[in-house]
Parts: sequence; C-alpha cells; structure tokens
Amino acid sequence: MKLLKTLYSGCEDNGEVADIKNCIIKFEAGSSGAHPVLLSRYALDLYKIQTLAQEGLITKPYKICVLIRTGLMGAKYSESNKTTIDETIMWWAENLHPPSCGVIYSFYEYDGPLGLQITQPLSTQVIWPFKKSMQAKRDGDYITYQKYPDALKGRFSQKYLDAMQSGQVDVMDRIEELSTYKVIEITYAMSDEEIAELLKHSKMHFTYDGGTYAFAACTNTPTVCFGAPTHMSHPSNWWEDGDQHQDSVQITIWSNIHFGARIPATRVGGYDFEKETVVQRPQRYMYHANTPLELESIIKGFPFTVSNIEYSVDD
Repeated sequence: MKLLKTLYSGCEDNGEVADIKNCIIKFEAGSSGAHPVLLSRYALDLYKIQTLAQEGLITKPYKICVLIRTGLMGAKYSESNKTTIDETIMWWAENLHPPSCGVIYSFYEYDGPLGLQITQPLSTQVIWPFKKSMQAKRDGDYITYQKYPDALKGRFSQKYLDAMQSGQVDVMDRIEELSTYKVIEITYAMSDEEIAELLKHSKMHFTYDGGTYAFAACTNTPTVCFGAPTHMSHPSNWWEDGDQHQDSVQITIWSNIHFGARIPATRVGGYDFEKETVVQRPQRYMYHANTPLELESIIKGFPFTVSNIEYSVDD
C-alpha cells in the first residue's frame, strides 16, 4: 500500500497516521465516486463515532484508514467530469461534518483489479451532513436542477424509461419557462465545491433518482425527485427528546422498510447541528413528485411537506 495523504478533520495535526489496524473504509469499484456510495461508505462510521464520543467512550481523534484501489486513481466517469474519483473521495472526507472527537483520515492506494463481484454493501440507514458552513441557506435568486445524463439515455436504462413514462421528464424540459426564478443546471463538469456552493444558496433543487439526490442530503437543500413517483408509507411512530411523534412519510432511498432489518423510514440516522447530537428521525429534505401536474405546480411555487416541514420555492 502507498500512503497518499493524511487529513485531520475537526482536530489538530498531531502527526499520527491511520493504518489497516484502525477502522477501514474501502473504495474498490468503478462506482466508488457515486454520491450514494460515498455517503454510504462514510456516514455509518461517522454516526457511530459521534455516538460513542457523546457517551464519553471516545475522547481523542478517531483514526480511519481509507483504501482506494489503484484503478480509481486519476479515473473519471467521463472526460467532461471536472474531478477524478480519488479527488472526490478525499473531498467528501474533508467536508463531511467531523465527530466532536475529531477524525484522522489516512488515504492509501492499493493494488487490485476493478469490477469485483463482491464489494461493500450500500447502506441507506444514515444521512451524514457536510459541515455546518455548507448547510442550505436558500438565499439565492435561483433554483437548481440536474437532468438525466446522455449516458443513461443512450443505454435505454429502465430508470430513464420509467421516468419518461411518468411524464415528468417532459415537465423538466420546460423548467426554465415554468419557473419565475433563474434556473441553473448542475452537471459533473462542475467540481464538488461548485455543486455544494450552488446547492447551499439554491431556493430548491430538482434531480432524478440518482445524480445529486444524495449530495443534496448532505446540504439539507429542499429537493424534489422527478421521474420516480413513490407512495406514502403507513403511519409510523418515532421518538425525539422524550416525545412521541407520528408521521406518514414517503418511501425514498433513505427508507429501509423493504430491506434487511426493515428499519422504518422514521429511523434514519443523522446529525442535528442545533442540538449537537446524533438523531434518528425521518429525512427532512427530499420529496418525490408523483404526477407531472404536481411537479409543474411545485416549480411554480406550490408547497409540499416533508416530515411536517412545508417547503416552497417562494419561502
């Protein structure tokens, strides 16, 4: 293995370096630069570290060894991408909110073939945010969107075909004429920093089921998913600050009732900056538009509600 760099997040540079005796996060497949994968790899460990730090069980910076397969070094999904996969992996570590004890990330390049049949499983149990300074302000005079990339259209992916059949892609093709605000398209020709800055100030974001769906979660920017209609779950109970709440929440990628241990949509792990503590509650940023008319109405200013929080582009 080759040590690439060590990053000290939320702590001073004490000269210590993480290695394979410490917590390991591994990026081994070509999809490693995808936002859901990045969030999946980092979020669960950061959530657990913060939980233990709050309980006083971790009192000094926690070491994480990040392994990046050689084939990912300098690689891009397409030539139009501004950043390479390894740059994106390191950027996410640097900009995710560090646990109160601090984290020491050491990044290593290691040899091995790409495209392994067995990779680390994707986890959608935790949404871990970017740093507090990167959280949504919604003070810009614009909305943002990301459309289906040509690569998906060219492969006639089922996801794209379903989105076309929903009628919502046609609405998004008219977003500039429907919106009373300036419309900015987000693309991967932008750096991660540029995307984060646009989302931070955007009044509202629109994306397909993919793209910046997970990225927007880290800035908590109110976001509408188009082309992937969903349904409401059964009412679910959840607790916060000793009080019981009941919500009927949409099934999103953060709702795990169909997988594994059947963790309900109301028990998504996260971090609350105001309370400075980990939380388990419904996600609070993503809404799936269910019809073309609903999507068009939202673009024009019609409100929608996520976990009892009402959003509108005119907020």
